[in-house]
Amino acid sequence: RTRIHNVFHVGVLKKYHGPPPEGPPMLPPLFQGRVHPTPIQALRARIARGIQQVLIQWEGQPASAASWEDV
Repeated sequence: RTRIHNVFHVGVLKKYHGPPPEGPPMLPPLFQGRVHPTPIQALRARIARGIQQVLIQWEGQPASAASWEDV
């Protein structure tokens, strides 16, 4: 009966020749445990109740789905 031993000598290793391996893909940004969309552009600005706000268009969303965000 033959048994395979899963240990090998360091002398049998060969140097890797080729492009470096790619890292894992970037994860989407999270905010309070939820995926936070990426802003594309600021459409308008205003001051509401003394707070400066900007109308933000989000990635993957139409301009009609833009939201006002405090600055």
